[in-house]
Amino acid sequence: MFTNNRDLKFNELNLEFLKRFESHHLSKPGNTINGIASYMRTIKAIHNKGIKVGLVDESLYPFKYYTIKTKPTEKRAIKIESIKKIVEMETKTGSNHFSLSQ
Repeated sequence: MFTNNRDLKFNELNLEFLKRFESHHLSKPGNTINGIASYMRTIKAIHNKGIKVGLVDESLYPFKYYTIKTKPTEKRAIKIESIKKIVEMETKTGSNHFSLSQ
């Protein structure tokens, strides 16, 4: 684990830490930009909550200079044309297909 299972203090979550964490994550096979973005959004939310409740000073906010990067993902949903073909498909009684109009 990146932090050796050690809890971090808010003042340790600085820009240098974020950059090292990103590099470490991306050095592992199979890890992606969008994967690290998910972690960074969580860290950012925790840091924002810490500021809101007064646990950390706003001047220590590391996301002022760090941008969470993402890449567009490949669309995985079925195309609307395919759904229409299924809905409009006619079947014969006794076939292995079913009809949505029955």
